[in-house]
Amino acid sequence: MEIRGSAGPPVIVIPPRSASLNMSQNADLTCKAIADPPNMTYVWRKGQENVHHIESLKSRVKIMVDGSLHISTLTPEDSGKYTCMPTNGLLAPPTASADLTVMHPAQALPMPRETYLPTGMRGLITCPFLANPPLLHVDWTKDGAPLDVTLYPGWTMTSEGSLSMATVNEDSAGVYRCTPANSYGSMGPSGATRVLLQVWTHWERGWGHIGPGSSFPSFYLSFLARPY
Repeated sequence: MEIRGSAGPPVIVIPPRSASLNMSQNADLTCKAIADPPNMTYVWRKGQENVHHIESLKSRVKIMVDGSLHISTLTPEDSGKYTCMPTNGLLAPPTASADLTVMHPAQALPMPRETYLPTGMRGLITCPFLANPPLLHVDWTKDGAPLDVTLYPGWTMTSEGSLSMATVNEDSAGVYRCTPANSYGSMGPSGATRVLLQVWTHWERGWGHIGPGSSFPSFYLSFLARPY
């Protein structure tokens, strides 16, 4: 292909195309440019960050001689917008972007070790996850046994898989795990979060909690009351 007669920044002639691939596959995003002078360097970014600076990516990415980006052994976190920027040092380099979507079984993300819920008020325990295809359902366990929300008045499951409690009470305390699933399946249960109950105290006019590690001596419990 004939290069332009006057010097200037590169021109992208083959931009990257959006792609959907399964987890553990390799991805190749094409980017071809022409320039005068022709000594070009290709830079790739995920979002706003250079791919070689992203801890989870830098050991699995390679920018090929032809400018394409190779990503080996895709993970769910690799999904996002990738931008190609060829430069020969003249003026502002052009850019072209494409979206990479990694399809995978639903993955539970880390949960807090402890979740505090206010006694007598509405409570919510969330199940953080990644899912592509979209989430189908979330299964919960409480104290190691499958949780049936129909056994607890006022308890429901939200469309995002969170556990909603109309009124937090003693039944709410315990150790919970969630397992999200989509049409590809599930990567397994989350870590555990221990729900501790918060109570309002007259003498401190603030929230405290009852449970393992509680700061309340047992003889104080008769003084617990709702705020006024």
